[in-house]
Amino acid sequence: FVSQATVRFLPPQVAGRFVNPNFSMEANQRLFALSQLLNSRLTATKMIQAHDLYPERRQFQTVEDLTGRFQNSLLIQQIGGESAHNGQTVPTLRLAFSYSDPEKARKVVQKLIEQVYEENRKYRGDQSLGTTEFLTEQLQASEDRVLEAEQRLGEIQESVGTTVSQTRLGQNTSRSYVVDSRLRDLRHD
Repeated sequence: FVSQATVRFLPPQVAGRFVNPNFSMEANQRLFALSQLLNSRLTATKMIQAHDLYPERRQFQTVEDLTGRFQNSLLIQQIGGESAHNGQTVPTLRLAFSYSDPEKARKVVQKLIEQVYEENRKYRGDQSLGTTEFLTEQLQASEDRVLEAEQRLGEIQESVGTTVSQTRLGQNTSRSYVVDSRLRDLRHD
């Protein structure tokens, strides 16, 4: 019996002008790394023990001796995938495991898919932190530039004799413009 599943890797939903990902190359590297992880001796050992695979052979062979058999029964294939809404091909991974007991085969594939999701969650979390740090730095730099411009404006206004209330009005107008433009950018993306 063969149990199989397909996993699609959707591109991040962050606008390209904020973060310029090379998604297809990045996804291919991730698929390769996942394939290596899932097909490793460690994963095979864990699956054999957790699901009590090959019980009749384990009487005469060690679990380590059976990892090759497990790896031969496991198919990890990168397939082209479907087109996304923007015409990009979505990288897709197909997992299949053949075993005499259909329920155990299903459980092995399910556990491997859970492992893929967990690795992807960790990766996306790391990527999200990096994006957040980048955007925070960009925001701080923009705020610093606005404050510098406001300070220069204040100096110019002082030299021409503008009142304090007019300066505050100008600063508030400037800040509201920055906030409004950021909101428009976020809504647009």
